Amino acid sequence: MSKSIFSEFASKYYQVSYRTETDVLLEGEFQFKPELTRRDAFRADSARRNVIGAIPEGQEVPPSLQAEAYMIGQLSVRITDAPEWWLESEGGLQFSDPGVIASVFDQVIVMQSEIKEKLSEKAGSLTTDAKAQAEQA
Repeated sequence: MSKSIFSEFASKYYQVSYRTETDVLLEGEFQFKPELTRRDAFRADSARRNVIGAIPEGQEVPPSLQAEAYMIGQLSVRITDAPEWWLESEGGLQFSDPGVIASVFDQVIVMQSEIKEKLSEKAGSLTTDAKAQAEQA
């Protein structure tokens, strides 16, 4: 994958604005790592497992908590810059409202969609260039 595309997104900030269940407005800009290394992927999974903790035999973690733990793991390695309220909340873990974590994670999804679109555009232009060269040959 082209590092130039990822570097473009590594310096981009995404705005989060979320009003909690207790009517507290949380706003700020987040910067995310657009591409994870293998080490990052393992660290994200380790953070996910740490949040869930040990599961007694025969017990299951509710799907909503599994999804939230996944988001926490991803955010723990993807966030490179965040507002003070996020840092003070231990990456969202101190909030009782699960929507806080989801609203920040939504911006990671936005970033990934933008990257996919940019890669598709680049692939399309490369295909067009290749066709033009083939026609000239």
